[in-house]
Amino acid sequence: MLILAIDQGTSGTKALLLHDGEIIARANAHVQVNHFPDGRVECNPQEVWNSIKIAVVQALEGNKLPIDALSLANQGESVLAWNKKSLEPLSPVIIWQDSRAQSLCRARDNFNDVIRSRTGLENDPYFVAPKIRWLRDNFQSDCVITTLDSWLIAK
Repeated sequence: MLILAIDQGTSGTKALLLHDGEIIARANAHVQVNHFPDGRVECNPQEVWNSIKIAVVQALEGNKLPIDALSLANQGESVLAWNKKSLEPLSPVIIWQDSRAQSLCRARDNFNDVIRSRTGLENDPYFVAPKIRWLRDNFQSDCVITTLDSWLIAK
């Protein structure tokens, strides 16, 4: 069985080609992450997409066998806004480390117990919901806002 495994992480993408559980090829491609003094941490979604294409092409170089399975792991708490029809990104990728939604979380401090009991999560800008709320408040209403993996799969 031939498996292509893609790990799209914060600072880059790794692609592994495995045959019957043994790594037969690997490749890496860097992604620039921008840290700003106000707590924003983001990257360019097109650069993320390009890093996947580069790593996959390099890992598959010389392979002539069909791929039996594909896996994708990524930075799960990172989000972006994008156009549902064109799939074009409308925002940078807001990385899991980003704290721009801190004020939204603090405004909901009275609901910490409710949030924790219903979601199992803390009221913290690390998680997806505050980032999605921030994007919804700051980008056009007809956009799609999802985690990074949803956009990558749509592409």
